[in-house]
Amino acid sequence: MNKKNGQSKTLFGQNLEAFLDYLESLKEVLPAVMSIIRINHQISDKRLDDFIEKYGKNIKVAKKIKTFSIAPEDNQKFKSLKKPKELSEMAFKVIPRSLFNSLITQFDVFIRQAVRLILLEQTGILNSSEKQICFKELCDFNSIDEAKNFLIEKEIDGILRESHEEHFVWLEKKLGMVLRKDLDIWPIFVELTERRNLFTHCDGVVNPQYIRICAKHKFVFTSKPKIGDTLSIGPEYFYSSYDCLREIAVKLTHVVWRKLLPSENDIADDSLNELIYNLIRKGEYKIADRLLIFATEILKQHPSETTLNCLIMNKALSKLLGGDKDGARRIVENKDWSACSDDFKLGKEIILGNNKNVFELMEKIGQKGDLVTKIAYRDWPLFSQIKKSKKFQEIFKNIFKEEYMDKKEIKKKYHLKLEVV
Repeated sequence: MNKKNGQSKTLFGQNLEAFLDYLESLKEVLPAVMSIIRINHQISDKRLDDFIEKYGKNIKVAKKIKTFSIAPEDNQKFKSLKKPKELSEMAFKVIPRSLFNSLITQFDVFIRQAVRLILLEQTGILNSSEKQICFKELCDFNSIDEAKNFLIEKEIDGILRESHEEHFVWLEKKLGMVLRKDLDIWPIFVELTERRNLFTHCDGVVNPQYIRICAKHKFVFTSKPKIGDTLSIGPEYFYSSYDCLREIAVKLTHVVWRKLLPSENDIADDSLNELIYNLIRKGEYKIADRLLIFATEILKQHPSETTLNCLIMNKALSKLLGGDKDGARRIVENKDWSACSDDFKLGKEIILGNNKNVFELMEKIGQKGDLVTKIAYRDWPLFSQIKKSKKFQEIFKNIFKEEYMDKKEIKKKYHLKLEVV
């Protein structure tokens, strides 16, 4: 469920949203780029094979290895056809690495801005900073604010030179918070940042430091690499890293945001609920489940009862749509909804599969729902199954005096009208 929210996100929310958008753009690029590389490889491979079949001599195939000889006068042409194949094979290795490294780079940008916002809100942190301004630098500033911003950037630069683990150590120390306790994805985060270091400095070759740091943070390997092995980036690992970075950024943002600006807890709650709601709409139930546990069990302060109820309902919905019907049922049955609006009671009955009660509540709510509106009936994943029934569509027509059409049908009808015009 999603609230009608007119409040804009503040700087912490904007920083998180920008980071998530950058990450999603990289995730969308990977399959498209790899598809192009695959096509280029197939074309270059066929051209080379055709050339070998035509001009090669003494062609033999043993244990899937083809051997042949090329006449001297055909050697240059052979090399010119072999090169594109070699380059496309290299791209299979280089491109996933580059996009993976870009994920971590964007996380570093996110952390840099988050630390800047923290220092702007908690200027007292600079009092304990060891960063100094020499007299010559001081003379170049036109105001105290310029000098403060200079010190902030120096502090940030000093922090970001350290490891990603040290970034969190600094945050915990300066904010007086525990950020890594019960953070299940922390070992995964450490491993992927250390893997990025290997790609950046060692061409992906495993060294003792990588093994030592992963062991220190109790990272569990599916197949433990040995020193000297070369790591790679497959699609599954890339998408797992993508999810890890999203999860840790969301949790970090919302813990720090609420710590520094408790007056904005209502905005933060709405922002988090909207983010999770969109994950459910896109079918990303696993990360939605993890963030909903964080939102309803770890975060304690929720100024709006309505938003908290939305989060609990979405927690059940994500379980339901993810295939865990019993888990969804337990969530809604563990809460007393009697004092809640009929909008939430409607959601509860949908989760429980009580269609008769659903239809009665639809008629009772009519056009007066605070959350459940005509658009909600069409858009919300909550109604994804029940809206297919004839009874649902009949009640919808009686309430809103129009035939029920989902978004696809509306777009198709609108498109056809455009064609007629």
